[in-house]
Amino acid sequence: MRWPACRAALLALLISSSLEHASPLVFVPQVFLAGGLAASFSHTVAVPVDVVKTKQQNEPERYTGGPVGAAITIIAEEGVGTLAGGLGPTLSGYFIQGGLKYGLYDAFKPEVAALLGDSVPPLVALACAGVAAELIASTALCPLEATRIKQVGDPLYNGLSTPAALQLLLTSDRGLAAGFDGLAPCLLKMVPYTAFQLSTYQVSRGALAPIVADAPELELASRLGCAALAAVVS
Repeated sequence: MRWPACRAALLALLISSSLEHASPLVFVPQVFLAGGLAASFSHTVAVPVDVVKTKQQNEPERYTGGPVGAAITIIAEEGVGTLAGGLGPTLSGYFIQGGLKYGLYDAFKPEVAALLGDSVPPLVALACAGVAAELIASTALCPLEATRIKQVGDPLYNGLSTPAALQLLLTSDRGLAAGFDGLAPCLLKMVPYTAFQLSTYQVSRGALAPIVADAPELELASRLGCAALAAVVS
């Protein structure tokens, strides 16, 4: 089944489940905001690494010597400011992606669990909720990620603001399709990652719940530990 069909099927299941159980999806704005801030911060601080990686992928014969050697070449030839290329699309794109990923996952969890019932393990239901959330989040991210790549690798986009660069991309000869060239690779990368990440965190948190209930001072440590475990597993 192709990716658009997969997305449509998952959304149809969620909508039908919501109607059947007469319990509309519950969206918590704080979860969307927290997810957006966390994702945008973590990806923005890694922008220099992404710039080096993108330039090496675009011109491997020019940027040699590994990441460090490539970074030295970039700074020497283009200035240190080049390492901040694509900062705007990264910040805004991952704010949207993170908000949708965590906000929708939080809303989808009970609906997916109700839809699947006791016929599947809770871990599977959690993973399915993560898949549905990431399908939407990564699709929303894709045009801004394409804009980031253009700002790093195409001189035509140098110096443009994020809205101007996005407009230039989407009004090119290829139109809206230009913003979604990398959708399939993005989904293949992000969807399994998110499914493992979120379900691992949820299950490990549940396993530690009895311990934390008896020792509330361990709440923060347990959250951080579960997050670290989820990062390693995914």
